[in-house]
Amino acid sequence: MSLFVFGRRPLRRHRRQFIIDISRPQGAMFQSSVLREEQLCCIVRHNHPRMNLESINKESYLQERHALFDLTRLNLKFVDWITDEVLPQRKAYSEHKSLLGMIEAVSYSDAVGVVPLSVAKRYQKAFNLDLLPFPFANHTFDSFMISLNKMRSNAANKWLRELIYSAV
Repeated sequence: MSLFVFGRRPLRRHRRQFIIDISRPQGAMFQSSVLREEQLCCIVRHNHPRMNLESINKESYLQERHALFDLTRLNLKFVDWITDEVLPQRKAYSEHKSLLGMIEAVSYSDAVGVVPLSVAKRYQKAFNLDLLPFPFANHTFDSFMISLNKMRSNAANKWLRELIYSAV
């Protein structure tokens, strides 16, 4: 059974017991609960020539070139979807389908990236990164466990959900 599936079609067609996704479902047929809450942070290569804890602010962030994570939800790119503010157009250094590819690009360039804090901490030493606060107001980057309402009382489904909650 695959747990990480984007889109709700496999769930509706009973191909999955539940899915883990980064957006809360709309509609009465789904039940969801927060599996994990994450904060965002900026990443830059160690000893970046301009970006550090003392210099990071909205203006300095926007002046840099950006390694962008190509995840679009609700017609918004990843960072725009997470922030509470409307961000101006940023200068792109590169665009990536995976966070790991984006992290690697940041590690050998002067680009800045935005990732969940736990991911940044996991790869900080391996990629020689500095972690900086994200300078814009943002809400947490949440993961949701989503199932069909009618499956919530299913004993096997309930057991598996509880097992995953305890592991996370």
